[in-house]
Amino acid sequence: MGTKKKVMLIQPGGLHEVTWFPHGLMAVSSALLEGGFESIIIDQRIDENWRDRISEKINDCFVVGFTIMSGSPITHALLAAEYVKDIAPNVPTLFGGYHASILPMQTIKHPLVDYVYIGAAGSDLVVFMNALLDRKQDLQKLSSIVAKGTNGTQPMSKMDLDVSIYRNWRASYGSILNPEGYRSHNNIASFFLTYSCPYDCAFCAIVNVHRFKMRNSEYIINELKYLLEEKKYSKIAFLDGLLFAGQRTLRVFRQMADSGLSFEWRGNARADSFDSYSDDDIGWLANHGMKSLLFGFESGSDKILTILNKRHSVQQCIDVIKRYSNYDVDVHASMMTAIPGETVDDLKKSIDFLFKLKEVNKRTSFNMNTFIPVPGSKTYADMIGSGWSPVEDRLECYGSNQSYSERLQRSNLPWLSNKEFQEYYSLHDLYFGSGNSMSKFGSNRGTWLKV
Repeated sequence: MGTKKKVMLIQPGGLHEVTWFPHGLMAVSSALLEGGFESIIIDQRIDENWRDRISEKINDCFVVGFTIMSGSPITHALLAAEYVKDIAPNVPTLFGGYHASILPMQTIKHPLVDYVYIGAAGSDLVVFMNALLDRKQDLQKLSSIVAKGTNGTQPMSKMDLDVSIYRNWRASYGSILNPEGYRSHNNIASFFLTYSCPYDCAFCAIVNVHRFKMRNSEYIINELKYLLEEKKYSKIAFLDGLLFAGQRTLRVFRQMADSGLSFEWRGNARADSFDSYSDDDIGWLANHGMKSLLFGFESGSDKILTILNKRHSVQQCIDVIKRYSNYDVDVHASMMTAIPGETVDDLKKSIDFLFKLKEVNKRTSFNMNTFIPVPGSKTYADMIGSGWSPVEDRLECYGSNQSYSERLQRSNLPWLSNKEFQEYYSLHDLYFGSGNSMSKFGSNRGTWLKV
């Protein structure tokens, strides 16, 4: 009997009615295929019987990999890892993804974690898998691997994604045990044109892990044809943190149209994303499927935008929303409260700002989120400096729903006095509390979120 070369990959998360493809693990699957390894992707978000799936496949696999983000995915990943260890104690676990890459030494200390992989999937992942199989190479010498028993602090360096791994994109869909579990009633599929982000907003840390790159346009077009023509999806949600990063995005969309692709789509943008686009350019996009745009505005206060290093102004936000009032496109503003340094005055400015957006474009909707400090970001350090106490430095603590709650709490704003916080909370609850949120602005959350 030959050596087992199958890898189980688990996408953690709670059960959702609708969710997106596990793109990160699909990239891992594609990278592993380059080295001759077959992958099996089990997604907790779409399969309430994920334990049965693990039991059915575990005997074929020599390692189980998990991808984790800070927050509840950690809790779900640990549940699955515990089950793996119960039924197959000799099968090692490998944790990767954003949180594991930012805090590898914290992650490896957990008893359910045997190895940590730092950074994006690539050829070094294949090297690790081969080393794990032959059991001869010292795994601690691999720069992207932290093994159990590693001492000291593993250096964190920004990783280049080997975008050539996407040549196996078709096989990566075949790795998913239940690909139809991602089909929504509106028949919309998720997709990425790019990887990471070219900006360095203070509340985000993804740029500390991966450099920004755009995928090969030939792979993009062929994969979209697969989803739209073979799999019969009718719409595409581009999930790129920043879809519009210069003129190259427009060129890719023109290549899509030239190849015969025609579909409705939505994507994410910045306030300044279209500064280099003419009205004819935007009109062309609107006539070629663009139906909805989400703008990461974050705040209606220029002071807060500076703290967040957004590199755009409140007026630029208003101008781009007004510009889109001329087109048949829904626009959505993504906002945050409880940002480090935010005061009652700043919150009032954000409220006035949202009214202004509705005034200049009646098709504006928005969502208001509570800021959550992300490990590795500048604002994480700012929050600690302002008196905020992070959770205990253990992996399971970073998966606590209480620690990463979007409900506004006193601990979210330690820089405010008790009196200031009460005023802030009352104003926040008046406009954004449960049941109050959008009606006061003549808006709703549905435009962007419909799937």
